[in-house]
Amino acid sequence: MTKKSKKVFNVILLILSVWLVTFLLANYQSIKELARFAVSYYDYEYLSKDTIPHNSDYKIVYDLTSNHKGTILLKSPSGKGFDSNYISIPRNYWRMRYILRFLDSCNISCTTLPISEASQGRLLFPDYNIFIKPGKSNRFKLITAHYDILERNDYQGALDNSASVAILLNLMRKNLDKLRDNNVAILLTTGEERGLLGAKHFINHQKFEIREVICLDGVGRGELGAMNNSMGSFGFRFKNWLFQDKIFTGSAFKKCPEFQHIDESVIDFKKYGIKSLTPFLSSTDARVFSNAGIPTVHLVSEEIVHFLKVLHTNNDGVNGLHFQSLTQCEKILSEYIKE
Repeated sequence: MTKKSKKVFNVILLILSVWLVTFLLANYQSIKELARFAVSYYDYEYLSKDTIPHNSDYKIVYDLTSNHKGTILLKSPSGKGFDSNYISIPRNYWRMRYILRFLDSCNISCTTLPISEASQGRLLFPDYNIFIKPGKSNRFKLITAHYDILERNDYQGALDNSASVAILLNLMRKNLDKLRDNNVAILLTTGEERGLLGAKHFINHQKFEIREVICLDGVGRGELGAMNNSMGSFGFRFKNWLFQDKIFTGSAFKKCPEFQHIDESVIDFKKYGIKSLTPFLSSTDARVFSNAGIPTVHLVSEEIVHFLKVLHTNNDGVNGLHFQSLTQCEKILSEYIKE
């Protein structure tokens, strides 16, 4: 090798070394989370060793995930009796009715907000957001979760999003006075699984001043974490060899959508031990509020392996949840309300 060629080789080697170091630094958090993910994947067991007792406050989760089946008899067009046709009652309609009955049993007043004009009487099974504003002020903090699940046979939707709904129902039952005194409202949305319809309708038609939002979606397995609010797809974020942001959705590599970084001003992450899952982008109701310029944090299970394995599959069952995860989240929100 001549002196000149050796010099060229050393320059190329230096450039590649600088590129590699820069690439690793740029992807440090992603590599760190990926390594953690690999370890968790190796140790992963689906069945929980901290199951939810049926005689606890969280028997609600079993009620919400029951495979409600029902039919109603349709009246004939002539009005002279009944046809032999039956129509199935959507599971999300049953879930809405269950939540309303629960609130009524606790003497908690709520408002049902139709998410479309058709819901105001022309639909057989209307879609409603459920809004609880204990305080009189129209300037408040908001805690929200979607109550709808995929309309699929034998699908429980335990992590997505029955556990979060159960947490908020217990939170209201035990802390109604605190919610009222500190102007904290609760919103249970529908239509999240159909394009975030409930949250979009609420933000487009509400006449309130929302100070900040905590959105629960995917809580119930492990400690609490928080993800970036994506304006598009959910996925694992990293930089490619050209240092462009990309995401891996679990099945495909895509261009990284716009996103807003985790807003730690909403709740004290250090105080409550909330982990910032910075390489991950979420795609849930949180993005609607965040996009409206409201400080918003999406709280989620930090056990990403379980999250990805069960999301939108029939494996998303109650037997995969951790009882302590639910009670711990409720405790954190109870403390948050006091602040």
